[in-house]
Amino acid sequence: MKWLSGIIVFAVASSGSGVRAQDAPAQARADLAPTGKLRVALFPLPHIAVRDKETGQFNGVVVDLSRELAKRLNVPVEFATANTNSAAVDQVKNNQADLTFLVSLPALATQIDFGAAYIAYETTFLVPANSPIRRLDDVDAPGRRIIAPERSAIEAKLSQTLKNVKLIGVPIAIGSANRVAEMLKNGEADAYSNLTHLLSLTQTDLPGWRIVSGSYMMTVFSIGYPKDRPAGATYANQFIEEMKKSGFIQQAIERANLKGAVVPQ
Repeated sequence: MKWLSGIIVFAVASSGSGVRAQDAPAQARADLAPTGKLRVALFPLPHIAVRDKETGQFNGVVVDLSRELAKRLNVPVEFATANTNSAAVDQVKNNQADLTFLVSLPALATQIDFGAAYIAYETTFLVPANSPIRRLDDVDAPGRRIIAPERSAIEAKLSQTLKNVKLIGVPIAIGSANRVAEMLKNGEADAYSNLTHLLSLTQTDLPGWRIVSGSYMMTVFSIGYPKDRPAGATYANQFIEEMKKSGFIQQAIERANLKGAVVPQ
């Protein structure tokens, strides 16, 4: 009867592993959607999400990922907008939202945890047509004024690498794009540094301006969630990795027509 005992042992082992497999998603659901719905703090800038003028619905890579994750958790998804990245983080920290998708800046990472990277953007400069800046190496010259998003990875990188320029910080917030365009039109700066996609949008308001080819850094965005929720963090990170490998994120990038965006390794 050894064969029978072997079957019994196999059946018990299979049943046990099945229970563990069911327990993990249940705890992940409790961590990621404690109210019974997946609440996402959305910072609606053009490279993150845009609202359709006709339907009022949000579209973009973050929206696609949020809806797919909610589907897998078997819960509805709800988007709550925030006017700044710190406001989005505050919503997650204060349990008003369950997730967000942002750059993992040190100041933000003290408030919530950031996990797997889901998208990365090329970062360069927008300059006037007659600018002497032809290549990235031409930027660092005495007296040159560069607009950059303040308290950002971009500003930090430029502060470290450019020794001769003056950096002009502009808040990362809704409405900042219009302010930057006006500053450039008024000659208040010689160049603007940001994600290539955002530069391309600003370029539409500045005929004759051009984007300097190349990229001096990849700006990486990651999924963010509350601290001390290990099952949810593990599930969220595995989900992002699967979405990268399956081509889901690449297809979402193409649908959103995001310039200079790539799927990080």
